Amino acid sequence: MALGRSQRISQVGLGTPQVPWSRLNVALSTFNGTLDALGLYSHLVALPATDPANGRYLLGPFEPNNLVALKFHGTHGSEANDKTGTFRVWLLSELIAPWLGDGPVEYMGDPVIDGNLVIGNTTVNTSSKIITGASANLHKWVDTINVTNDYTRDGVVKIGAATDGAATITFDKVGAPYVLVQLELGDATGLGVCFREV
Repeated sequence: MALGRSQRISQVGLGTPQVPWSRLNVALSTFNGTLDALGLYSHLVALPATDPANGRYLLGPFEPNNLVALKFHGTHGSEANDKTGTFRVWLLSELIAPWLGDGPVEYMGDPVIDGNLVIGNTTVNTSSKIITGASANLHKWVDTINVTNDYTRDGVVKIGAATDGAATITFDKVGAPYVLVQLELGDATGLGVCFREV
């Protein structure tokens, strides 16, 4: 029996919010050194800056959603296929003192992921102004993300990891408003990161 007008239940859409992917900075990481120490960002009085020359990308601030997704791409002259890199991810949470009123805000960082990247053979659209506009070199998507250390609460989830695809990882940021990603070149000449909340 159909419900009367006064008895109808309100319809509420359920599902994953449609949040677009973002790319923070047009410059690729050109960092070829040692990733920052796990404990380097344990306590900060200011947020670290995005610094592609040292491979650092500060993502956020995020809404209090619990998951974030990352997708990577890279270059190497005219052929990026099978070139490599490494990455490290920290969560940066705010530290406040309620008795001090509106300030100051400090930050506490927790390392959550270490991993290796392998660029695949799927080319980013060469007409892109968001990704390929960053370099004259041909960009290709990372198709292999190997997590070497997982310090997350519930584990890293890989999505779409397939040969020559565009792999994605998702993880719980446990309410942290900022995520810091550092990219280090292996034999790639440039690496970039895209992100979204899920």
